[in-house]
Amino acid sequence: MRYPILRMLTVPALALALLAAGCDDSPTELDSDQTAIESIIAEELDFFTVDLYGDAADDDPDDPLGRTLADIEPLRYYRQILDVDREVIITVDETADPIVADVSWTAVFDGVFHVVDTSANTYDKDFTDTAVRYAQFTKTGTAADRHRGWAMTSISGTEVVSSPVTVQINSVHITSSGGLDVTFDNVSDLIAREDVLIFTAGDTIMIEVATGDTSDVIVMHYPAFLQGLHANRHHVRRMFRNNNDGTFTCGFVAHRYTYVRGQWREQLGPRHFTIDVLSDGTIYTDDEPYDAIGWGIVYRVAVPE
Repeated sequence: MRYPILRMLTVPALALALLAAGCDDSPTELDSDQTAIESIIAEELDFFTVDLYGDAADDDPDDPLGRTLADIEPLRYYRQILDVDREVIITVDETADPIVADVSWTAVFDGVFHVVDTSANTYDKDFTDTAVRYAQFTKTGTAADRHRGWAMTSISGTEVVSSPVTVQINSVHITSSGGLDVTFDNVSDLIAREDVLIFTAGDTIMIEVATGDTSDVIVMHYPAFLQGLHANRHHVRRMFRNNNDGTFTCGFVAHRYTYVRGQWREQLGPRHFTIDVLSDGTIYTDDEPYDAIGWGIVYRVAVPE
């Protein structure tokens, strides 16, 4: 069976309806595998997000974009989203034992990419980004169980690709001061939920991205725990260091807090960091089109023992 969900916008409404009903999980005649999986997605929205569209205020102030002798000497850039179209397709395999459902989650972002140079001139480029993430759900219970026995068992990262696109990501190598050492060469591969990356709070995480093109511009989007004047900023962008060999390096410190309703609260995950690769011409020239690819990787944070 193949169940298309034409717009993901209906899923949050479903979650609110469940909440208004007092989260009554008793099955009704209207229940189905489709709506059960939709309700899980509504509850697991932290897995189904795209952390790529911050604004210029998210830039690390000590991390300038400026480059001498470029057509544009940028001070900052940001993406303005004008429209988002989401689609989820659920394919249930009733011949499997246990029964499984493969899910593809797609979001198409239309907008304008703005570059502001050191003289306050603004250069605008239209863009269309398509973000795709995959998940797998397994049915181990019965219709009388919560969500009719369905549970999300695997999840991929998110790949965000512009149209057109020439830039690429060949691999991402992740290490941590806590001993983690893992390499991704396909962000769309499914990972068992229990095998999602776990960083220990306080660990330094180092990311090395291989693109093969020394002219690429790569930016890290990640959740940060900031104090003082920037205490309300929980999303930060930081430039990768160009190693001049087709690889780029950046790091961040894992923390266990998120900014909610005016205060920092403990949240161990899921979270994402996103690697944002842009062509040289996207930022530093006025005549070349927007050209970008992003990989969003999900992780959790553990509290040190």
